[in-house]
Amino acid sequence: MQYQVDDLKLKCIQYFIKKTTVKNAIEQLILADLVSSENLKSHCIKYICDNADCVIKTESWKSMKNDAKTYAHLLAELFEVFANYIKSDD
Repeated sequence: MQYQVDDLKLKCIQYFIKKTTVKNAIEQLILADLVSSENLKSHCIKYICDNADCVIKTESWKSMKNDAKTYAHLLAELFEVFANYIKSDD
């Protein structure tokens, strides 16, 4: 039974990765954190960095920012990756 649950989780993660958009990237990042999916989490962080100019205009970003205490660890991870991301463009 455990293998079936793990397989289902993997299929869901793969689905979410394929369906990532500017509008849902933040929600998916939060979901990835909640279900401890490093694969989805790293995908979302990269997607957010690649599309930062659009993502920061979304309601999801504004909500996350407004609840910074709850999401401090995710915001810190995003900041760290984005800082390295910018350096690699130089």
